[in-house]
Amino acid sequence: MDTESALSIIESRNEIEVLYQDSPVWIQSVNGDIARIRDLKTGDEREVLVRDLIRPDYKGH
Repeated sequence: MDTESALSIIESRNEIEVLYQDSPVWIQSVNGDIARIRDLKTGDEREVLVRDLIRPDYKGH
């Protein structure tokens, strides 16, 4: 995923599926090429590279 896509997801009113290492995550914020995410299964928060996030229903990740 690119930074522009991640920012669009944050601003969207819709819930958009995003995965990090095959786990569903919520993007909390984006700063440059770093995203702060929360794992929806475990609740763990971390910072990851935006390019490592995947939107499975979108062909242009």
